[in-house]
Amino acid sequence: MAKKYLFIFFLSTCFIFCKAQNYHYIDSINSLEPYPFKPGDIIINVNYGWPQITPVILRAALNAYNKYVDNKDYVFTIKNSGVFNAKAEYAINDNLGLGFATSYWSMSAEMQNNYSGNDPNTGIPSTYADNYLLSVSALALGIRGNYHFTDLLKSPKLDPYYGFSIGTTKYTYGLEFTSTYPDKKSPEIYDLFKTGLASKFLKSGWSSYVSTTFGIRWFPIKYVGINLEAGWDRGAFLFGGLAVKFNTKPVKALNN
Repeated sequence: MAKKYLFIFFLSTCFIFCKAQNYHYIDSINSLEPYPFKPGDIIINVNYGWPQITPVILRAALNAYNKYVDNKDYVFTIKNSGVFNAKAEYAINDNLGLGFATSYWSMSAEMQNNYSGNDPNTGIPSTYADNYLLSVSALALGIRGNYHFTDLLKSPKLDPYYGFSIGTTKYTYGLEFTSTYPDKKSPEIYDLFKTGLASKFLKSGWSSYVSTTFGIRWFPIKYVGINLEAGWDRGAFLFGGLAVKFNTKPVKALNN
């Protein structure tokens, strides 16, 4: 699933980049601004983050449990969307930008138990499957500040920065049980999982979050560029995507 989203994201980025070139955004080096980040600029990033640590931890936990109980009948399948995020900032001065950040990711973990038994109605031997499905989605919104190292590279195309976000996340959990065995109810251990200790962690609701990343933007085109980030943001470590810049008149009070 993640590869599918990544491929669609890549095609969309290429399309927007080509359209920008068709509209003649390319300027000569002499016509570019001294730096790609200056007071009054509004920059919007749209990124995709991968790899994400959450499914890695869950897969390791499930495999460890499966090995511990020595149960070879269970099959685990984990699907993860990766992290999609969008960030916008306003350049207060030559180094500081303030704005907002939002992100979304989803994950599902399915455990299937295949076994043989007799049909309770006909007594005929058959093969059955019990399926347990855990689903998680997270939608985050926060405020973000970026410090731009404007004088570090002194390049009209490269914009290195450090960013920090703080905000809140809306988690939504789901836990389902289905079986091909006629009229089979959920096992007792499944009900305990829903109401016991696990329910304290798998509880839908709001939670705070922080993220911190180092990034760099490359603007081969004056108003459209490539954005790369590395750090910690919603469980992912590496991000890549598109940056779009708008020039506005700086607020004088913020630059005095």
